[in-house]
Amino acid sequence: MSYVEQFDGLSRDSPQSRGISPQSIIDFLEDGKASGVEFHSFMLYSKGAVVAEAWWDPYRADLRHMMHSATKSFLSVAVGMAIQEGHFSLQSKVMSIFPEYLQAVKETNSSSEMAELLTVEDLLTQTSGHATGSSGAVWRNVSTSWIEQFFKIPIVHKPGTFFKYSSAPSYLLSAIIHRTTGQSTKSFLMPRLFQPLGMTGVTWDVGPEDINPGGNGISCRSSDLLKLAILHLQGGVWQGQRLLSEEWVASATRSQRGNDYGYQWWMGNDNSYYAYGVFGQFAYVSPQFETVLVITSAVPPGEEQLRALIGRHFPRMLSSQNQIPSSVNGSLKRYLSGVHIEFPTQSELPEKIDEALERLFVARANVDGVEAFTLGAEKNKYIFNLWDARGLHRVDIGLESWLESETTISLPSLHHSYDASEMLVATRGNWLSPNVFEITLQFIHTAFQDRITICLGESQTVILQRSVNVNSLATQRPPIVAYALERGSGTSAGLRITDRVNAARQLPQFDSIIMARVFPYSTQCTSIDDLLDNEETKAAVMAQLGNVVSASQLGKGGPYTLRTFAVYVPEISLGVLDKLDVVLAKIVYPWY
Repeated sequence: MSYVEQFDGLSRDSPQSRGISPQSIIDFLEDGKASGVEFHSFMLYSKGAVVAEAWWDPYRADLRHMMHSATKSFLSVAVGMAIQEGHFSLQSKVMSIFPEYLQAVKETNSSSEMAELLTVEDLLTQTSGHATGSSGAVWRNVSTSWIEQFFKIPIVHKPGTFFKYSSAPSYLLSAIIHRTTGQSTKSFLMPRLFQPLGMTGVTWDVGPEDINPGGNGISCRSSDLLKLAILHLQGGVWQGQRLLSEEWVASATRSQRGNDYGYQWWMGNDNSYYAYGVFGQFAYVSPQFETVLVITSAVPPGEEQLRALIGRHFPRMLSSQNQIPSSVNGSLKRYLSGVHIEFPTQSELPEKIDEALERLFVARANVDGVEAFTLGAEKNKYIFNLWDARGLHRVDIGLESWLESETTISLPSLHHSYDASEMLVATRGNWLSPNVFEITLQFIHTAFQDRITICLGESQTVILQRSVNVNSLATQRPPIVAYALERGSGTSAGLRITDRVNAARQLPQFDSIIMARVFPYSTQCTSIDDLLDNEETKAAVMAQLGNVVSASQLGKGGPYTLRTFAVYVPEISLGVLDKLDVVLAKIVYPWY
């Protein structure tokens, strides 16, 4: 029995035993790599057994991965089970469950009559009547009642008649479970789903009023997501025990109300269906071939590359293959055992590397509140320290291989607004050139890979850049300019960091730091807020987009990039954004 099989309890077999060519699996993964998909895990289950699986180093089978909106398909199970137990029904009126909000709805929402029509099934099918979707990235910044937040959203269409994908209805479903059962959705599912399926260590974020978000927030192993899909493939039965009614599974996994959506499951081709989370978590179920494909990955919002990849190969790769050579399976095993996250090649170490180490870099005032940072060295690793308003954050950096540790350095604005006090991270450091050191931080419970780049300039100037591989918001932060203190006046000077920073900022030479252009503005990486905050970039944006959208309308999407915003504004074409990028690339960042 393999190490993975021991903790997930699923049977293993070869792909050719199920009529699947091992080469077709290699072709699928190679096509994904060529298409820009950064795989984190892959599991293929067919007719009772896992037939292929892999985790890209430093990801591992025993680690949880944040599932984002794939959480909604777990929520679907909770709603179905709560209905089975009589806590409410599909036709239960939402306002009858939350009657205390009716008056507030009447006072703040001109569509109060529509709100009184809203049912549980309307929420399940994403036909709540809302004209716009709500992202969890926005709600995570709301500290007051999320139930109240839901009822503030105008209901423009009659419930049940208009589809708009959103995390807001899913959140309210979780709140309904919390209200009617007296338990959080996670607690409700623990003895009913997680324990029977052997899903250990599942975590679920908690919002205001101790309510799980419903539409997002679950972190679990890839095998747990696979088990959820297998449960539905088997009609709600697990190891001979019925957990979910056959009728519920059938309804949840078929098109509802004429949309490509069931009960918190998406519909695919050929009666297939799938759970899906932003940045590339998929559990794709093909009842025709009795097969489930599970992937966790990192791809930009929209997941076009991954969706297209799955469409090209699945379920075609499952079609019967005759006389598959056994030697090909050996090639597949070798291929899967060697997969890993790509990493840049190490350049030669700078001749004056010691001059960059153990010095205190004091930052000029910046929007992220970074006060100072240092780069130090120990045996076989570097150490990066950063001070900001939250305190000191340390990152241990591997040089020859990934180094795994805990860190507090994550930045919510780069991580879809998730704010974790501490995160598991695998790191590697690399000198890109004699004066540029880059730290790669792979947050291995998530899709996020951060890059921290330290650029050593002239006259004691240092520039710090922070960026991320995928995000719904901007993928890069404004660069931070810092002044490098002489060795001996840094971390070992015996003064508190705030005193050293304040003293450095009083030096005459501090204001004469040489400025340099680090990276250009763009519609892909820069937030709308940053674009509108500068007169030159604002003028460029309005010159290209002013005929279809106003500055005030753009401001509503402030933390997002124009590329993300354009998804919700069809009038903004990608061709126009491409032209805008050419203009923005010529505008120098205004140092502050």
